[in-house]
Amino acid sequence: AIRREERMWRAHGDDQLEVGDRIYFVADRNDVSRALEIMGQGERQARRVIIIGGGNIGLYVARGLEEHAAMKIRIIEQDRARAEFVAEQLERTVVLQGDGLDRTLLREAGAEDAESVVALTNNDQVNVLSAVVAKREGVRRSLALINDIEYGPICDATGVDRYIDPRTTTISTILQHIRRGRIKGVFSLADGHAELIDAIALETSPLVNKPLGDANLPEGVIIGAVYRDGEVSMPSSDTVIRPNDRVVLLAMREYVKDVEQMFRVSIEYF
Repeated sequence: AIRREERMWRAHGDDQLEVGDRIYFVADRNDVSRALEIMGQGERQARRVIIIGGGNIGLYVARGLEEHAAMKIRIIEQDRARAEFVAEQLERTVVLQGDGLDRTLLREAGAEDAESVVALTNNDQVNVLSAVVAKREGVRRSLALINDIEYGPICDATGVDRYIDPRTTTISTILQHIRRGRIKGVFSLADGHAELIDAIALETSPLVNKPLGDANLPEGVIIGAVYRDGEVSMPSSDTVIRPNDRVVLLAMREYVKDVEQMFRVSIEYF
């Protein structure tokens, strides 16, 4: 799908991308880097990461990063007691006590050599500003957690590379719980303009055992990937869905009701 300003639509073969377009695509894990390079977003995987904020989210992220043996992680936490607690919970992460806006402390954390800074405090202003300061100290790219979506344009204007809106995760979790059927995941995209659904095809579905070209999918609905026997395939009009296949589907907001009706019994996405 393509989002341009406030408009979002299902991509077609004759669509032309413009600078600033936001693109939503599905790719095999092994092809993600190549896909990003094509769109001018090619980046090597981060090996040195600075996390600003040692709260629950920062601690969770650090634990996940520690699973990568080659990753060098630094956390900056302002509260001394919390910094000591976080240091006790982690094995390979260096915890520094201080202000994430302190340039000297950022240099001590290795900002000049770090590929990424992730600002995860509970203060939107601190997150945006610390991400900006860290980039000025040499960090390659920055990511900031924001709870107020009004800070999104500020992130764009100040050079913050990415921002996380926790409402997206919350909405996706709620959707997953209220939908019924054999659903594996639901993700709200672009402030609810579309939904990405991961579900299991049932044997009774009218979608299975026929080419997708004959499935009569609504205009605003597209199947992006099929997972079968440990392999991901990108579907074409000739692809045939089999029972128990995992299907990744994107539905534009105005077509969600059509999808609900179409898969009400067969593929129980909702």
